[in-house]
Amino acid sequence: MSAGVSVLPKIAPAPAPAPEPIPALRPAATPTPATVIARTGFSTADQFQRPVPVPVAITTPQPPPSAPADLLTSHMTSDQSQAFAQLPPADQQTLRDFAQTWARQMESGKGSGIPGVSEGLTGMRAAILSGQGATLANLARTVAASDQKSGGQNAQQALVNALHNGQALTKPDPHTGKSLLQELSALNRSGQTYLGYDRSGLAVNILTDLFTSSGISQVKGEQDCSALAIAASMRRNPASYARMIIDLANGNKVMLPRGEKVEWEGDRFDPKSTKSMTNQLFDAGMRTPLRSDLRTGVTGEQVKDALKEVYGGSWTAMYTPDETEEKDPARRQEAQDMAVTIMDAQFWNGQQPLFANYNGHWYQVCWSTSVSGSDKVVTATAQDGTGEKNIPLPEFLAHLDGLVFPSDLTVPQWKQTPADGTGEQDNPLSRFLDGLANRSTLTVPKWMQNPAWADPGGGGPLGTQGSDDRSRR
Repeated sequence: MSAGVSVLPKIAPAPAPAPEPIPALRPAATPTPATVIARTGFSTADQFQRPVPVPVAITTPQPPPSAPADLLTSHMTSDQSQAFAQLPPADQQTLRDFAQTWARQMESGKGSGIPGVSEGLTGMRAAILSGQGATLANLARTVAASDQKSGGQNAQQALVNALHNGQALTKPDPHTGKSLLQELSALNRSGQTYLGYDRSGLAVNILTDLFTSSGISQVKGEQDCSALAIAASMRRNPASYARMIIDLANGNKVMLPRGEKVEWEGDRFDPKSTKSMTNQLFDAGMRTPLRSDLRTGVTGEQVKDALKEVYGGSWTAMYTPDETEEKDPARRQEAQDMAVTIMDAQFWNGQQPLFANYNGHWYQVCWSTSVSGSDKVVTATAQDGTGEKNIPLPEFLAHLDGLVFPSDLTVPQWKQTPADGTGEQDNPLSRFLDGLANRSTLTVPKWMQNPAWADPGGGGPLGTQGSDDRSRR
C-alpha cells in the first residue's frame, strides 16, 4: 500500500431476500343465479335473468287552486261594473260575500245551473246600477247581524227573496218615483227614529214583512187582524209600505199609496210589547181610518172606509145574511151566489185585493190555484201566523159574514151556447177571448149592502166573542 492512502476493508454484500411464496389460488365462487321470473304461457325452461323493473310514478305538475269565481261581477255589464267600482271597497266586499254565501239560493230560479246567471244575482246588479248599491250593502250587513243575534236565517232569506222578486227592490212607486231601496236608504245610518225605533231593526222588520210568510203576523190575543190584512195587501207596492212605516216612525205626515199625505200618528216604541216594530206602527196609524182602537172587532163598513182612505177610489161591502137576518132562503142563496160572482170577478181582474170576514176573522181571499178538481176551493190568508188555508167553497160560504172589494170590478160577458146547439161550432178560444174583451161592471144589489148585517171581526178564527156565531147556518 502506498503511504497516505487509506484502504477500507471490503464488506461482503447482504444476501437478497427470499421471495415470498405465491398463495395458492382459490377456486372461483359459483355465481348465484338471478331470481327466475316466470311468465304465464312459458315453460319453466324459459327463464330470464333480468332485473325486476321498479315502477316509477310519473307526476304531472298541477296548477295552484284558483280563487272562487266572483259570482256577482262575472256577468256585469259595463255600466254595472262602473257603478260597482264607485262603491267603497267595504261595500264591494260585503256584496261579494253575500252573493257567495247565498250562492245556492241565488242560483235558483231563472238561469239556474249557469254560475253567475240567476234572478237573485240579476237583482243585485240592478240594485247596484240604480245607484243604491250602498243601501243594498247596508241591508246585507244588517240582516246578517240580525240573524247572528237570533240564531236563524229569516232576515237574510227575506233579502234573498226580495232580490228574486223581479224588480221589488228597484221598481219606482207611481206617485213618488222612489223605489223600495230608496225608501230604505233613510234607515242606513245607525241610531233611532224620532219615536224611538231602532233604524236597523226597522229595516229588517220591513223586509221580513214584505218578503217572508211569517211577516205581518198577528200576536195571540190581539184584535188587529183587519189592520194587518190591509198591511199585507200593501205587499203589492213594497215601496209604499216602507215609506208609510218610516213616516210613522219619524212622526211625519204619512204618504199613502194613493199619493196623498195624511195626519196619522204612530206610537212611541214600546220595548215591552210582543208586537213587532212595524206591527206597533201600522196599528197606530190604522186607528184613524178604521175608526177603532183595535181592541174590539172591526166591521165590513169600517174596513171599506179604511180602504178608501188608504187606496182611494170606491169600495163596496156586501154581506151574506144568515136565517136570523134574512128569513127568505132564496135571498140568502142569492147573496151567496153573488159572493161567488165577486170572487170570479176578482180573479179576472188580476187578483185585486179582496177581504173577507170569515168566522169572525179578517182574511185576504182568492180562488185556490193549487187544488185540482171541479169543486171550487177558496184560499184564505190570515195574518195570524197560520198562513194560507184551502177552504171548500160550501164551508167558506156557510161561515162568511161579508166581502169588501173595489167597486169597479168588472165581469167577463161569456157567450152562451144556444140550447139548440147551433152555436157549438163556435171556436171555444174565440168565445173565451170575446168574453174577456166584453166586460160589464159588477153590480151588487143594495139590499146585500145592508150595514145592519155587518158583524165585527177581529181576534182570530173564532171571532171577537170567543165563538163562531155564523156556525148555525
